[in-house]
Amino acid sequence: MIRGKYLRERKALRVKRRIKLIIAILIACILYRILFNSYSLFESEASSTADIDVAFYLVKDEYETKTITLDDMLPGDTQYVKFTISNYYMDDNNNQIISETDMNCDLKIRTTTNLPLTYELYIDQDTNSDNLQNRLDIETTSLDNMHWDEYNTIFKYLVLADQSDEQKAEGITDTINFKYDNPFDRTYILKVTFPDVYSQNDNFQNIMECIEITVDAQQVVD
Repeated sequence: MIRGKYLRERKALRVKRRIKLIIAILIACILYRILFNSYSLFESEASSTADIDVAFYLVKDEYETKTITLDDMLPGDTQYVKFTISNYYMDDNNNQIISETDMNCDLKIRTTTNLPLTYELYIDQDTNSDNLQNRLDIETTSLDNMHWDEYNTIFKYLVLADQSDEQKAEGITDTINFKYDNPFDRTYILKVTFPDVYSQNDNFQNIMECIEITVDAQQVVD
């Protein structure tokens, strides 16, 4: 009797351990899926690193997204992200390929909010100039312009000050009107700063920030 009771207790203990192990594995899988899905929002698109040029060439109805990952920023750091939007490109034979119709292009810039970064946006300006003009609307880069997705990731949209209320509500950073048969470039430089006042805080180490740049071009047909 004693041996039988002992074996039953041992068997029950093994079953409990297996159940605990299964539960632990399930929890780990759920946590991994949540973290992976949230991170993959940015990794599903083309990625690049900061301080390099990003180019969009739009000659027809096109929707394109590119992502920049800021994974080495520390308090006191400043990085520049330069990107250009054009309605033409040069092919392999150095022939100019240009849009055959007028086009309207909406630009959207959104960022994650893992770090307390500040942003300035310069349009067709030289960063070496002494008279740089930040075109962003400071109010719309505050908490009022933050959005949550289905994974509870918080995003912030960067919007120009002269955009309409409707455009700001939609998170449209800027709108470009390309004219038919007129080669045109617009260059943006996004200045990203990690304020030095956070230098005494160790909670920001090894935290990644992402910037998503989206262009949506639509042909204008009379």
